[in-house]
Amino acid sequence: MTTMYLGNIAKQLNLIPQFDVEQGTTLIDKHKVLESIYAAIDEVNAISTEDKHLDKSATTVLFGEDGRLDSLGLVSLIVEVEGQIETDFDSSVSLADERAMSRRTSPFRNVDSLASYIVELLDE
Repeated sequence: MTTMYLGNIAKQLNLIPQFDVEQGTTLIDKHKVLESIYAAIDEVNAISTEDKHLDKSATTVLFGEDGRLDSLGLVSLIVEVEGQIETDFDSSVSLADERAMSRRTSPFRNVDSLASYIVELLDE
């Protein structure tokens, strides 16, 4: 009963992380993860030339065909995102590990796919 009550309050207040009433577990809000990624993009843009600046949009292509980042730029972004996630969620994640690299679809193709991957890691 208490779990349901607290979960409903958390949902009504739109608290982050959100509380899953049925499962009794937390669910990371993807919007909050996107905000963390956008903050990291601001940091990377501050040290990049204008032609390498990334737009703060879920559809921004990061790496690969049509991507603005070369391999060094991707590494810089990954480091910034990991730091921002640790600050914002008090949880460390390793984005450039074997798990990410072995996926059929890269989590680094665009901002949305990166956010989804981070949510997956944080929800574990």
